[in-house]
Parts: sequence; C-alpha cells; structure tokens
Amino acid sequence: MSVYRPKYRDPKTGELKQSRVWWYSFCFAGERIQESSKTHLKTIAKEAEKDHRRRLERASAGLPSEQPE
Repeated sequence: MSVYRPKYRDPKTGELKQSRVWWYSFCFAGERIQESSKTHLKTIAKEAEKDHRRRLERASAGLPSEQPE
C-alpha cells in the first residue's frame, strides 16, 4: 500500500517535476492495482485507496460492493 506523486520531465525545460495529483498502488489477489486518486490532497488519496481495496475485498467474498442503505 502506497500513496505517491509521480515525477515527470517538463517538456519545455527538461526539469524534473512532481505531479500535483496523488496516485495509489497496491497488490490484491496477486494483481497490481495502480490508479490515480484524482485529487491533490494526500488524506483523500489514502481514503480512495482504502475504499478501492474494500470494494475489491467485498467483491471477492461474494458480498455486494456497496452497502444497502
């Protein structure tokens, strides 16, 4: 489980910069899950990662991915 901001090279200056958007990466059932959290706040990115993992765990257990209200 990790939350990170990828680095990229600026095409104009060639300078190494850090993305403003946080990404998360984790392994589930032998498969690597790597997605953008679509946010610039680290705390929200961590919650997005937990939510994605929770949905995968519920689906693999045969439970509905969303709790009925």
